[in-house]
Formats: sequence, structure tokens, C-alpha cells
Amino acid sequence: MKKNIAFCLLLLLLVSACKKSTTNNTAQDNTFFHVYNVQIAKNNKTTNTTIASSGALASDANGNIYAWYSDSVISGNNRFAILKTDKNGNKIWNTSYFPFSPCRVDIDLNVNDYFSQDFICIGLSLFICGKDTANNWEIIKINCSDGSIAGRFPLNSLEPARSYNYFLIYSIWPTKDGNILINAFSDLGGFGTPTLAKMDLSGNVIWVNNNFPSRVPDSTAFEEFPYCMMELNGNYVYGTVGMHNFTGVGVYSAYTFTSSTLYLHYLSSSSGNILNTDSLTQGTYNNSSGNPAFINGNGASQVFSIFPSSLGGYIILSSEIYDVTQDARVKILKTDASLHATDSSYISLGNSMVSCAVQDHDGNIIMSVFNQVFPIPNAICMLYKIAPDGSIVAHNQVGLSNQSAFISGMCPASDDYIFMAGLIQFSNIDTNNLFILKTDNNVQF
Repeated sequence: MKKNIAFCLLLLLLVSACKKSTTNNTAQDNTFFHVYNVQIAKNNKTTNTTIASSGALASDANGNIYAWYSDSVISGNNRFAILKTDKNGNKIWNTSYFPFSPCRVDIDLNVNDYFSQDFICIGLSLFICGKDTANNWEIIKINCSDGSIAGRFPLNSLEPARSYNYFLIYSIWPTKDGNILINAFSDLGGFGTPTLAKMDLSGNVIWVNNNFPSRVPDSTAFEEFPYCMMELNGNYVYGTVGMHNFTGVGVYSAYTFTSSTLYLHYLSSSSGNILNTDSLTQGTYNNSSGNPAFINGNGASQVFSIFPSSLGGYIILSSEIYDVTQDARVKILKTDASLHATDSSYISLGNSMVSCAVQDHDGNIIMSVFNQVFPIPNAICMLYKIAPDGSIVAHNQVGLSNQSAFISGMCPASDDYIFMAGLIQFSNIDTNNLFILKTDNNVQF
């Protein structure tokens, strides 16, 4: 009898251990890595057809998680879908909509960029930005409760009146006053300019600014791409990157640009107008002549985020081409309050790019970096925690030796953890799978 009791206890322990390993392969009880059985189109950029995609991640006040992905159920005409889970990654609903291309898909296809925040949650509503089948830009408003559509807001009025090759919307950002900023770009044929607009939650455009200072520093083509935004003293710091093209006019390629400059514009939140004052310490980024402050980069730099540091000054994340082989590396730049560089460091995984970055409740920055061979198996996706002084204090890898992972969205959780979403491809499977990941504040899971 005692032997039977002992055997039963041992069996229960083994079953319990197996169950834990299959449901939670995490370092912490509150973290998880879930791969979802949803059909996602395979990436085929060679023919400019189906783009395998997942986008930005959002969470609501109750801790529920929302992730969009490209649903390949309709042959030859993808539609977008949204997955809602609870704070532990358990599915609540999964809704497929109609043919629609969120910002990330269009940006990836046109300018080979990977950084886009096209999906946000404000209150009880989700907002996703992209193009319909007629190539018209719009923001779709969706109810968090059941995934039903609450409104569709056309954005054609944001496009500049003058002729252009193409118009792209890069990102939408929630503002502290409960509105949405829309971040866009117009290619005018060798000369590209940014557009920034503000819209309320009912789709009414409050203001549009597509008249940023004209800068053609030399006789070569000059494109000014929009990237980052930060709220400061009740107004907006808007970051754009000017790229100089010495080998081809009007054709975007990261390798045709030989130098780049970051411009930071200080804009009024009420009107969108550029504020020209002298003191950088008072929250302005324009000198007395009205020209934005700048930070020079090598090659075709892409500046993804600017964050305030709790130690004073700012941390700027960028990717820059740094050698004759055209490899890119990630640059972490620390500045003082006047945007003078005080320290910098680099991450190089082989042609490395930032895909996402957020700031947690303690002022640390959580960043994902990948090398641009996705979705070829064995691509590297790394997570980094950056302290307020700009130093890397923790890191982790997503994906195993037979997997390629790409993180397309992240947001802080209410319990000091970080939610992330993206695609993972296994070497023996010809499709991509959506995953949602929750890490602790040291990017462990």
C-alpha cells in the first residue's frame, strides 16, 4: 500500500512537471511565449505580392492584448485580422475583416523600412491605419469589446496639393490630450517631405502641417523621412531624417544615400506650427535662425525613437550604415538637454535594425533588434534593456537555431512587464506564425 501511495505521488509530480514545461517555458511565472495557429501569408517581396506581416501591439486598461496580422485566407487578396487575448495570452476573440493594408505592409513594400506604429488603443477603442483596395488611406476605429467596426475615417485630405510619386503614412501616435497624431511622407521625385496631422477620435482633422522648412543642402536629391515623436512641455518634438542621395535621383534605396541628418522640430500641440525660440533647455529644438537642431549620421541612418532620460537629456535610437559592405548597425546615443552627444554605443548583429522600442515605467528602454535576413531561417532577433544612462543592462534572444523571429510591436504592461508580438518561422514550415510574448522588465521569459 505504501509503495502504491509513493508511486502515485511520484506520478503526480511528473505529470505536474510536464504540464508546467508545456504551458509555461518561462523564467518567471507571469511571463509567457504563445504561438497562435493563424494563417499568415508568406513574405514575397521579390514579386511585390503577398507580404507576411504582423503589426504594432496594443493593450487596454484591463490588461487585454490586441495584435493585428495579415490574414491569407482570401487567395490573392489578403485581409487584416485582429487577435484579442487576456493578460495571460489566452484568446478572447480573433476577427478577420476585409482587404486592407496597414501602414507597415505599405512601408515595407515601398521603402524597405520596418519601423511603424500603425495600431493603438485609446480608452475602449482600437485605431488602425492603412490603405483600402483603392489605395485610399484611412483610419479604422474598432470596439475593444467585440471587434466590431465603429468608424472608418478617410485621410485623403492629408495628401499635399502638389504632384508627388507616392504618399505614405508611417505611424499614428496617441497624445496625452486624447487625440491622434498622424505621421506621413510624400515623395516628390528626388525631394521628399514630411507631413504631420492631428485628428480627434471621431475622425475630425484638427490641423495639418505639410510645410516644413525646405532644405536642399546641395545639388543632389534629398529625402526627409518622418520617424519619431515625443511630447514635451505640452507640445510635440517631431523627428525627421534627411538623407542625401548621390547615386540616383528619386529612387529610394538605403544604399544610394551616403549621409543623413536628424532634424528635431518643436511643434505647437494646438496648431501644429513650428515654435522658434532659442533656449533648448526650455523644450525647443530650433536655433535663432529657425533651423532645427541636428545630429549627423553615417550613410542612410534611420532614427527610430527619442526618449527622455530620467538622468536628464535624451536617448536616441538609430540604425546607420557604417562600412563599405553596406552593413548597418544600431546606435544608442545619449545627449544632454541641449542635444549635445555625451555618449554612444553600438549593436551589430550583421545588417542590424531596430524593429520596436518602448520606455517602461522606470524610464528604462526596451528595444528589439534584428538582422535583415528575415524570414530566412536562423535570422537573429535580440531584446535589450537600456538604462537611463544609455548602457545595456540586460539582453535576451527570441527564437532558436531553427527559427526566424521578428518583433513588430511592443507595449508596457501594467505590472512592469512588457508585451510583444511578431512573426516566427520554423525552418521546416513554409508559413509564418503569429506569437505574443510577455517578458519581465529584464527581457527574460
